[in-house]
Amino acid sequence: MFCHLDMHLSSRGNFCLPSIRSKSIESLWIKNMTFDSSALIRLFRCTPNLRYLTTSVDKLPNNTQFSSILSSISSIDLVVDHLTNGSINLLQQMPNLTSLTLQLGKPFMNGHQWKQFILDYLPKLMTFRFLMFFSLNNEEEINEFIDTYRTPFWLIDHQWFLRCHWGLDFKNIYVYTLPYAFSFLSFIQNDQNTFTMSTCPNKNDYYTYNRVSTLLSSNDSFIYHIHFNNIRHLELTLPVSDHFLTAFPRFDRLISLTVSSDSDSDVDIVLSQLQILINRAPCLYFNSIRRLDLISGHYLKRNYCFNSEQCTTFLRSSLAKQCHVLEIVINDRSNIEKL
Repeated sequence: MFCHLDMHLSSRGNFCLPSIRSKSIESLWIKNMTFDSSALIRLFRCTPNLRYLTTSVDKLPNNTQFSSILSSISSIDLVVDHLTNGSINLLQQMPNLTSLTLQLGKPFMNGHQWKQFILDYLPKLMTFRFLMFFSLNNEEEINEFIDTYRTPFWLIDHQWFLRCHWGLDFKNIYVYTLPYAFSFLSFIQNDQNTFTMSTCPNKNDYYTYNRVSTLLSSNDSFIYHIHFNNIRHLELTLPVSDHFLTAFPRFDRLISLTVSSDSDSDVDIVLSQLQILINRAPCLYFNSIRRLDLISGHYLKRNYCFNSEQCTTFLRSSLAKQCHVLEIVINDRSNIEKL
């Protein structure tokens, strides 16, 4: 039996965990819920024949113990915000695991640590996919980290390759296995100077990200050479570079679009690019703009106002004709009547 739960609950307490053992449930997919240690232990007790599990787990206490070996589980896909000894102990109880997919926060593990863990506890593992977010202090530390994934265990024995993206501040470092295995890609950087490194023998391999349906980015400098064919939800900071517009001639699958801009951005360019994006997305839920917020980044500081000429330019644009709700700061009351 396959069980798929996709729920939005106000609190964890609203979901009643099962109290009866079910030997028929072999596959369980639970979205928008996070399990703590006690709930997870109870879930395993109620599904003794569980083989496939996809869910999120809380920060498991270091002393979390699982009373029995979870020998039936062969595939697990976990979102783990904090990789604690408790979450490590969970994976140690799955000796028959053949597929492991992880989204990890800090602290992170390097290639040597993962290698030893897999050899000691996951001897049957064939597929290993992960996405990690963390920070380091300098490029030397990044190089040292990546080098731990350049050993024969990774490159020859398993052919598990990874790619890394980071910015000048080294605060948001993204590391993931290839090919990219997740439905979302989020890359938020404060500056446009980004860097990429890979362990692939051919640096041009694995640049097709077909699994990605949700893309969030405030920096397009690393995106334009990646091929996205299935984007359905897009969040961008405008303006974007010409490379980005060239890389995405169409958004045939896009159904939702959210954009923002910095306070010092040229409004005319932002509005022009927004119109271009809308024109390239024929399948948006609404072919009009439900809400256009031109205030958020400027209102309190009053560091940007639309003048009469810009209001006129906006009114002549197709954006104005599509807009249902407009929020804007103007420099002259007379522009209110014009709008």
